[in-house]
Amino acid sequence: MYTYSIPIEIDCAHCAKKVEEALKGNKDVKSATYNFPKGIIYVETSLSLKQIKEICKKAEDDIVFLDSNFETYMFNVEIDCAHCAKKVEDGLRNRDDVSSVEFDFPKGKLTITTSLKKEEVMQCAKEIEDEIIFLNTVESKKKRSIDSLIIRILISLILLLSGEIFKLDYLTLTSYVVVGYDIVYRAFKNILKGKIFDENFLMTIATLGALFIGSIDEAAGVMLFYQTGEFFQKLAVGKSRKSIASLLDLTDDTCTLFKNGRTETVKSESIKVGDIIVVKSGDKIPLDGFVIEGSSFLDTKAITGESIPKRVEINDKVVSGSINGNSVLKIKAEKTYNESTATKIKKLLEENEGKKATSEKFITRFSRYYTPLICVLALLSSLIPTLLGLEGFYEGIYRGCTILVISCPCALVLSVPLAYFTSMGAFSKAGIIIKGDSVIQKLSKANCLLLDKTGTITEGTFKVQGIKEIEGNKDKILMLAKALESTSSHPIAKAIISYSASEFPLATDINEIPGMGLSGIVNGKSILVGSAKIKDNLPIFETMGTDIYVIEENILLGIITISDSIKKDSKEAIEKIRECGIKKITMLSGDKKEIATACGKAIGLDASFGELLPEEKTKIIKEETGNGFTTIYAGDGINDALSLNCADVGIAMGDIGSDVALEASDAIIMNGSLLSISNALKLSKRTENIVKQNIFFSLAIKFGVFALSLFSLSSMWLAVFADTGVALLAALNAMRGLNWKE
Repeated sequence: MYTYSIPIEIDCAHCAKKVEEALKGNKDVKSATYNFPKGIIYVETSLSLKQIKEICKKAEDDIVFLDSNFETYMFNVEIDCAHCAKKVEDGLRNRDDVSSVEFDFPKGKLTITTSLKKEEVMQCAKEIEDEIIFLNTVESKKKRSIDSLIIRILISLILLLSGEIFKLDYLTLTSYVVVGYDIVYRAFKNILKGKIFDENFLMTIATLGALFIGSIDEAAGVMLFYQTGEFFQKLAVGKSRKSIASLLDLTDDTCTLFKNGRTETVKSESIKVGDIIVVKSGDKIPLDGFVIEGSSFLDTKAITGESIPKRVEINDKVVSGSINGNSVLKIKAEKTYNESTATKIKKLLEENEGKKATSEKFITRFSRYYTPLICVLALLSSLIPTLLGLEGFYEGIYRGCTILVISCPCALVLSVPLAYFTSMGAFSKAGIIIKGDSVIQKLSKANCLLLDKTGTITEGTFKVQGIKEIEGNKDKILMLAKALESTSSHPIAKAIISYSASEFPLATDINEIPGMGLSGIVNGKSILVGSAKIKDNLPIFETMGTDIYVIEENILLGIITISDSIKKDSKEAIEKIRECGIKKITMLSGDKKEIATACGKAIGLDASFGELLPEEKTKIIKEETGNGFTTIYAGDGINDALSLNCADVGIAMGDIGSDVALEASDAIIMNGSLLSISNALKLSKRTENIVKQNIFFSLAIKFGVFALSLFSLSSMWLAVFADTGVALLAALNAMRGLNWKE
């Protein structure tokens, strides 16, 4: 699935609605929304941009597409405050020349689609929040040293203690200036720009209020506590970012090319298909390929999550991101750098932020109204009791300042996205690629699992068990089957091709008949190769295998029987999956009903269906969804695109190289093991627990301290804990997501 933000020009709102409805009516479009004021249509679909335009044009010929001037940029940025990052995102999104914007604070990534130039985007962001730093630019040299903040905190602490011990107010005031001058400066600078309600403004007003009523020590102490909390919060977020970055460091930028008997170091991106590279012991494999010289053990943990080294020899396939073990390998590149496994994984992990979870969207909306509301309440709680003569002026000011500190939204804005962000690292370490925070949330709620058989429950390694002759001899039956199956990568095709070394003629006009088989021309005659459904009235034989019918000019020549074996860990995996809250497990197979039933009983499934076409599988999935289940479908990602798309969560099993798996699935299990589904379920539930803990803890503490402040039972120190302290604890709690172990 792709998400497009397409700027269009259309004068009539009714016409725009027609375009939107035309897109929604297409089976390949998951969602379509037209924002008439902004002139942007948002489409989530598996279709290409060209196909979307064709649908829109057919619905309304007067539509004009403006996207030719729009570019998408991704910036690596540094910003210390989650609330400030949200301000930048909202400020850019409200511009007419911006079609979409996403600010991922935990990752430090700003992605924007706009007609502005790169430099103009940076300037606009700086105008909204001048503390934002764009990395990998000249500006990044201006980055504040974290060491200087430590020094300021220590000096301020010494001055504060000295002022309290010797009762010297000027030392205490100096302590306030040393640690808080930058906060006050930024607050006044933002006020001049018409920007209020940020954490700088709130802390400045609160502490200046404390100074005004003579609480110099509290003003200095609160500012010191605030800056200390901010410092540790930055360290926590920074550590999380570094941990994820190390997981994404799957390949090296350079590799050793072997050419004309010599080796040279070149950029990995320059390697072409067919080039030979040399991978030394301890080096990462930069591209997918196969071994042409040497043998070794590979550490594939970064890709598959498997801790046991994998033995590879000549002709064995290797994937990028694996680490070579004990000897030198020569590898022939099978894919370019950009098409290789590790690069695709990196892209998936970098692009997942577009699918936010419901809880994340809730916190974003909540924080938008929370701060102004609390500020108004702070003002009212200061003025009303004083005006009514219920308390003194200074007491009212102090209460209002305390409440202002509580109203900083950083803990709320930070607590949820950081939890999802760190959990992505745990999923990656387990060899599971998750495409968005919303997928984690759906996984945690899933209670119905539907499984493909071949390659998911079974090994997917087929062997020819026998050839039944009817109107032809074995050699001819096998020859024709090979001729058609030679173009297919399906496991059944590989079994037929590898059965013997006999030669076969070239087939032409080969076409796939979905769920049935192949048709083609061999030696001028029409040939059909496939299941019993490929032609009416074919005889059915009782065999415990998959029967492949070979038909020439409508005459059945014979049947090739192929069988598969159940994976050793399938039964154990089903038991563990049930322990994760899955109430119903069903197998959906295109294989014979007898085989499907026997396989399902062997591993303890609730139901098994055989002889299903792709559309029949989706019908069953939709029925389960209609029965109130949250569904997962797990398949090999090649023949199951419809089913992967239809389920609430589609999981592709161990086929990262398939474009279908990448586009149609919500998650990819790299090692292809059903046991990893239970790991994915456990991780998703753990992540949601951390998210709920952060939300509950942040809101409970803030509202609790707020209630105490209303009755003058809270100090400004406690208010700072409710802001910065809670944000720090939420960040530390979120980081637990990185430390998950099976």
